[in-house]
Amino acid sequence: MRERRRGEKVNPKVERQIGRLYRLLRQEYNLNKCNCIGGRSDEDIFDDTVMFLLGDREAENLTDVEMVAHFKRRFKMVKFQTYKDYAMRREVSRDNEVTD
Repeated sequence: MRERRRGEKVNPKVERQIGRLYRLLRQEYNLNKCNCIGGRSDEDIFDDTVMFLLGDREAENLTDVEMVAHFKRRFKMVKFQTYKDYAMRREVSRDNEVTD
């Protein structure tokens, strides 16, 4: 599984902004549905995206509207990476199976 934080410190300005927009973002993604990719639900991916943005330097000086658009791009990125990680793990486990 990927490390989403990359070691950057949490930016307090981005943290406050995400806090203000949190309900709006959760409503946008309708996280009550169960869409699992390799044991990771959309809610897990949402949380990973929030963690990623807290240290994302590109998110520092964005307006609320720009932050929502940036969040959507990052959510898609994290979801794609999650799918690729799952596909790679599945492929590796298939390669490691013992055949009789």
